[in-house]
Amino acid sequence: MGMENHLSNPTLLQELVGKLPAGIKLDWALYQRQIPYADLRAFSDYMSTIASAASNVTFSTEVIQKQEKSKSKEKGYVNAHAEDIRKNADQENRKSGEISKEKQPYQPKPCSVCQKLGHNIRDCNVFKSRNIEERWKLVQQLHLCRRCLISHGKWPCKVSGCGIQGCELRHHTLLHPGQPEGTSGTSAPATGNVNVHRQKPRSTLFRILPVTLYGKDSSVKVLAFLDDGSSLTLIEKEVADQLGMEGELEPLCLQWTGNVTRMESESRVIQLGMSGTDSSKRYTLECVCTVDRLDLPPQSLQFNQLVQQFPYLRGLPVKSYNGATPRILIGLENTELLVTLKKRAGRPPEPVATKTKLGWTVYGTVEGLNEPFEHRLLHICSGSNDRELHDVVKEFFSIENTGVVAAPAVEAEDVRRAREIMQRTTVRTTSGRFETGLLWRYDYIEFPNSRPMAERRLKCLVRRLEKTPELYENVRQQIASYESKGYAHRASAEELAKFDPRRTWYLPLGVVINSNKPGKIRVVWDAAAKVDGVSYNSMLLKGPDLLASFPAVLQRFRQR
Repeated sequence: MGMENHLSNPTLLQELVGKLPAGIKLDWALYQRQIPYADLRAFSDYMSTIASAASNVTFSTEVIQKQEKSKSKEKGYVNAHAEDIRKNADQENRKSGEISKEKQPYQPKPCSVCQKLGHNIRDCNVFKSRNIEERWKLVQQLHLCRRCLISHGKWPCKVSGCGIQGCELRHHTLLHPGQPEGTSGTSAPATGNVNVHRQKPRSTLFRILPVTLYGKDSSVKVLAFLDDGSSLTLIEKEVADQLGMEGELEPLCLQWTGNVTRMESESRVIQLGMSGTDSSKRYTLECVCTVDRLDLPPQSLQFNQLVQQFPYLRGLPVKSYNGATPRILIGLENTELLVTLKKRAGRPPEPVATKTKLGWTVYGTVEGLNEPFEHRLLHICSGSNDRELHDVVKEFFSIENTGVVAAPAVEAEDVRRAREIMQRTTVRTTSGRFETGLLWRYDYIEFPNSRPMAERRLKCLVRRLEKTPELYENVRQQIASYESKGYAHRASAEELAKFDPRRTWYLPLGVVINSNKPGKIRVVWDAAAKVDGVSYNSMLLKGPDLLASFPAVLQRFRQR
């Protein structure tokens, strides 16, 4: 873009060097001594050298395996003088009755299912006659590829996925549930490794029920997840926006087992109404935190089938739903909505039906449902070699790093306390001005009796003003201006009696005249005057230094 002056930015160079491990920083310091001037061009050359050196000592396992498998299988002789040797070798083989491996006839492999020649597994009638469950078992036992039904090991399969009726799963058409024999479909090819894990014909029902959420001027019907193991009530941000709910921004850190954490920096705390779908009574949800997404598992409930299998559930007002995902999670902060009011249960481990204030829920483990096929969990992993190279280089840097990190500057205790008071008490008044509380040194303070000191100072000032009428008139006008502007007012006897004398301080008044500024008189409230070694200023903190460093300003002047 023609802005080459930024290549000499010392602040940007310092930030880039700060991201390097300690060992690489030391090498950069030594590299700087060998060049006349260090800028971003020199840093780029240095990092290119480091990256090239790291690539020379890093090998990808998959690349090595491909190189070993792709070695040329020579079937002839490259040397032009080896023709006679080849003829002599063939004659000796003929004499001895031996046949070279290159001239052996091709032996086709039989079908792994029926052990007959002339066809592959995907054309085998025995394989087609099996049901879907038996086909999957044969594929696992014979270690076949789920997409082409051929055993080609770890080599990537170029066959497209299923594609039948929009199926996006990566399996052969003969493995599609409910697929007639001999049909096929096409879909766009997908990259990645697919691991298929099979589950027993079992379904787990969670405490999920339909509810209605109420905002300012709208309502939304969603599924709610009743979770006794959550301390918070969470809702997806999209639902909160539909309701028009706004709240205070409070970053949230979600923690699960195994120290698995997730940060929600844009979380807000809102309050909304809720009711069951068949009830008009509303309940208020307090302290509801918004998250980008809950990622709760989808669930289907065919209540008519459950009633046929478990007759004790008959007559319950439970609605069916299919493939629905909960959008709100109700935790222990709203315990009154989780309490069980009524219950219907069968024999263990049959499901349980409970009634809450929001309605009936059915949850538990249900076996023997009429599922069309067994559940399969597919985990798709990308097969990029760059990820492995990145991990190896990252591990190398972590080993070389001595653990030295840039720590924030340690603040003194009085500076830390002053900063906390400023952040806690600073507000904006109705007039548009900012107001900050006094930076008290201690949480509770007591002053000695300062009134006699202030009265003695006042008598001295009065004698001085009596000698100079012009000075007296100027001071009187300034004090009157303070009263008219509302900065101060005359204290009454009732006010003085109301305040605690141990927490009251009298500021003595003084007048300062500068000979270099004739006619300018300044009234001073002396907060440094002491009584028994204690002054008003001694009970206040100086506060943090909020001024920016001038050299730092000069170095960062290009940022904004």
